[in-house]
Amino acid sequence: MIVKMTRYSFLIYHKEYDKFLNDLQNIGVVHIIEKSDELAEDVRNKINLIKRIDSTVKHLKTRVFDGKFSYEIRSDADNLKAIDETEKISLDIDQNHQKLHQLNKELHYQEPWGNFSIETVNKLQQAGIVLKFFIVSSKSFDESWKEKYSLEIIKQFSGNTYFAVFHKTGETIEIKADEIKIFDRSISEIKNEIHKVKEKIGSDNKQL
Repeated sequence: MIVKMTRYSFLIYHKEYDKFLNDLQNIGVVHIIEKSDELAEDVRNKINLIKRIDSTVKHLKTRVFDGKFSYEIRSDADNLKAIDETEKISLDIDQNHQKLHQLNKELHYQEPWGNFSIETVNKLQQAGIVLKFFIVSSKSFDESWKEKYSLEIIKQFSGNTYFAVFHKTGETIEIKADEIKIFDRSISEIKNEIHKVKEKIGSDNKQL
């Protein structure tokens, strides 16, 4: 006699698998097929999607500042697209916060030297005049350096003296101080980029 069978699929925690099989045998289940690799991959994909959905919902709820949001399910909504966009925007925000951190460090490092034109520095070098930056503790600053070199004190700050020396190409400078690498851009350029990054973060937050 042929008896119609009902097919079930079960997702079992691996530590309970043997007990589960024994229980099925005890209630008279006679035919068991273990999941194939293809099915296992499909299950893993669904689990990963559930995690993405859960993470997206939790993340977006933190941005509902008035405590109100709709539970309504829209039939026309492209929910997977919304998840993709949310993840992308959130990643962009994180990356821009990291970028902002680096820009602020660069600004803090360069601020004691003031705002100057990198283009002017390059023109001086083309004319055979080299500009070097130095920093030394104010106690160790040697006043005789002013007489020996074309030296300009930029700033005295936190017990240190920041100064610049102009000299001709090939001329040897003997100063016991830490030389600072010439900057790639001016303070105004750094501040302008900081402003743009903050605007992008604000725009992304609004979009979320």
